[in-house]
Amino acid sequence: MKTYPSLYDKLTSFSILYKAYHKVRRHKKDNRSIREFEYSLEENIFNLQQELKCFTYRSSRMEPILIPHTPPQKAIFSPCLKDRVVQQAIRMTVYPLFNKAFIYDSYAFRLGKGTHAAIRRFDSFKQKAARRNKPASAHILKMDIKKYYLNINHRILLTILARKIKDKRLIWLIKDFLRKSPNKTFGAYGTKGIPIGSPLSQTLANIYLNELDYFIKHGLGCKYYIRFADDFAVLDRKDLTQTKDAISTYLWQSLLLSLHPQKTRLTTLDKGINFLGYKIFYFHKRVKSRNLKNFTERLECLKREYSQGLITQEKLTQKIRGWVEYARYADSYNLRKRIFEGCVFAKEARNSS
Repeated sequence: MKTYPSLYDKLTSFSILYKAYHKVRRHKKDNRSIREFEYSLEENIFNLQQELKCFTYRSSRMEPILIPHTPPQKAIFSPCLKDRVVQQAIRMTVYPLFNKAFIYDSYAFRLGKGTHAAIRRFDSFKQKAARRNKPASAHILKMDIKKYYLNINHRILLTILARKIKDKRLIWLIKDFLRKSPNKTFGAYGTKGIPIGSPLSQTLANIYLNELDYFIKHGLGCKYYIRFADDFAVLDRKDLTQTKDAISTYLWQSLLLSLHPQKTRLTTLDKGINFLGYKIFYFHKRVKSRNLKNFTERLECLKREYSQGLITQEKLTQKIRGWVEYARYADSYNLRKRIFEGCVFAKEARNSS
């Protein structure tokens, strides 16, 4: 395995920090913190660079932002701008090193991959796993990890990182990030958990589960295996009960993680399977019922907002287009036609008096 002993100097270079800022800026709304940082941009990046080089930099603790209409523990965490820039710089340094070692069928948070590529790959696997167009012959093990981000163990993660990263300064910086990361009790900071919402978290989460990928692909020899973040599936022509038990044991013994009991399923393809927002069958795919219900309710809300002048036509189109692009990957032509046929967006007439 190739190792990297001198990464910190690259990470703390002005050019990397400058690029990291602009990556953060691209995905962040214009607000007061952005304007203040950009007012003296080069000076602020230089000061941040000096903090990192002198090892005086300390990241701030992240407080939870609860997501509306979800269970009480569903939350994201938003780092301050300076921390976000540093985390982006770490990600830019670390991602290329580990991406080379990821299996082909890991599809989340990687360049050239993504949800639609994962769905196409799943479609390819289901054709191969079924005997002569017989959906019932294809067994599927669909799995999800219980509270994945909040249960990533810091010690295990750092051990995995240290196999490849031999620069202790970079490990120190990642440790600082982990120390300020929340565990499963919001507001508490301990030995496990990384925040959903940080630029670095997605990369670290992929690195952590790459261990599982190798076990399933090479240890168990599962040919038709695909993973998107903590949502993953195995397809085969044989019953997968023993495979499920082996994966469950490995997860706990090696990574201190557990399968989600309600979201882990053994089934056959003729019954269909929920995967990455779609209900997938052998011959077709459907939009998930919950997604359809949420969109139709949201559409009515958008009609009211538009009629009252609360959103522009451009914003309205943008919000609708996202769902349409998602739905197009399912067999949903008639569904979309039914939803939008006769759907009228009109502004209320205003009295001139």
